[in-house]
Amino acid sequence: MTNLSEKHDLAPAPRRRSVTAFAQLGRKADAGDDDAMHRLNAYAVERGMDADDYDTWSALADALRPVRSADLDVTVIDPSTARPRHAPSRPEPFDRGKPSPVLEELLQMQAAEEGAQRVVHTFEPPRPASPSRTNPFAVVALVLGILGGGLLAIIFGSVATSQIKRSRGTERGRGMAATGIVLGCAWTVVFTLIFAFVLAPSFMRSRQIDSFINGSGGTRYTSPDGHFAATFPTLPKRETRTEAQGGVTVTYTMWSSSDANRAFVIGTIDLPSNVPFDLDRAANAAASGAHGNLVTVHPTTVQGRAAVEFVASVPDEGTFLQGFVVRAPSRVYVVTVGGRHNPPDGYAAFKHSFALTP
Repeated sequence: MTNLSEKHDLAPAPRRRSVTAFAQLGRKADAGDDDAMHRLNAYAVERGMDADDYDTWSALADALRPVRSADLDVTVIDPSTARPRHAPSRPEPFDRGKPSPVLEELLQMQAAEEGAQRVVHTFEPPRPASPSRTNPFAVVALVLGILGGGLLAIIFGSVATSQIKRSRGTERGRGMAATGIVLGCAWTVVFTLIFAFVLAPSFMRSRQIDSFINGSGGTRYTSPDGHFAATFPTLPKRETRTEAQGGVTVTYTMWSSSDANRAFVIGTIDLPSNVPFDLDRAANAAASGAHGNLVTVHPTTVQGRAAVEFVASVPDEGTFLQGFVVRAPSRVYVVTVGGRHNPPDGYAAFKHSFALTP
């Protein structure tokens, strides 16, 4: 059998691109295209092909065809698919014959050295990139959630969740964002409750006290058990306590209407009529009870009854206390107003609204 390396009169070694062009012309010639047949003859003449050379090119052209399987897309050189095309003596028409010895040796060498040459094309879907960084909005959401950021924690957590989802796996921090959102919701509920039950009522009381001081508001209140009536800025709150002093049980009752800086208070002390009582000492006790110092005290009357009026300062709080003490047959009344000014705002109106009732 002739060896390829010993044959010196072959045309140039076939290249894949040239064989592909050769195969295209061959398929057209097989389909009856006369122009392709003439071009194929001219191609063989240009390259100086003899019959063996032509067989080699023709077999390679037929063999280099895609073979598809269910799983792989491969290109093989398979001897079973080689159909040599013989070049007759020019310019006679082409006919087919057996493979030349050159082709047989080529295919045998290839089978012995490589088996069947396969170029396997497989598709591997792109792997998602591993998360490379933590989303900064997720970190901010977590910090705000811990510190009581409320709505800000919810906003930053929502933005972080959206960005992490759009990053297609390149960002992490979904857990931190979710935690920030949950904590933000919890703080929002807490703040809402505080506002509804603490801040809002306090704000409303302050507005009502302002209206009372300006002479455009107030709530008239009558105490059946306290036997008095007065106009408070808001509906007063009532507190009672009992103490034993010198073998005598004393009951303290207090009605108050106040905000952070101002207070309108009426207090009563149940005291038997046969127990002596010093009004000046009562005024001093009222100042001491407010942690203040008595500044002035002078006698006065309230509805024809003896009373003392006083002013006290409370240095620790920077406030002043003004009021009066009056005694009924079995009860002592202490009426006071506290505020930042001296005299406290609203004292005159509160004093003149007070009246003893049967």
